[in-house]
Amino acid sequence: MLNEWLLLQLMDAETEKIAGFILSYIAGIVVLGLMAAGKNRDYMAWGLIGGLFCCPCFIALLFLPTLCPKCRRPLLATEWRRRECPTCGQLDRPRQTAGRAEALLLKATKLENQGQAQKAAEMYKDVIDAYPGTEAAHDAQKSLDSLRERLK
Repeated sequence: MLNEWLLLQLMDAETEKIAGFILSYIAGIVVLGLMAAGKNRDYMAWGLIGGLFCCPCFIALLFLPTLCPKCRRPLLATEWRRRECPTCGQLDRPRQTAGRAEALLLKATKLENQGQAQKAAEMYKDVIDAYPGTEAAHDAQKSLDSLRERLK
């Protein structure tokens, strides 16, 4: 009880101002950092500067366009909604890309098991071309090589 009273006495107007500034700075960092990340911009820079200049940064981020995650080109709102960049082509989130690639790989494997080797080989090739560098492309390459060995 005595400690609480003493703490209240020590907390004067200046301390309250400092605490308020720190709390608003932290809130600005979080809010503006998340907004910037949503538009594929540097969340750390926007968060740190946005903590000091909350209102101007908030307004600026509202009007700035989203950047393409691949080429960093500003996208129109319609392009972002369609998830298509005029420079890079289709924009997929990594999880979506992996899911689509895995679905195609599974379909190719089923075709191979049904004895449709030519269609399966074409589909494996499509996975390799459409999703380079992914785990699915690596698996498709292995399956394609194995299928070619069996067909010889």
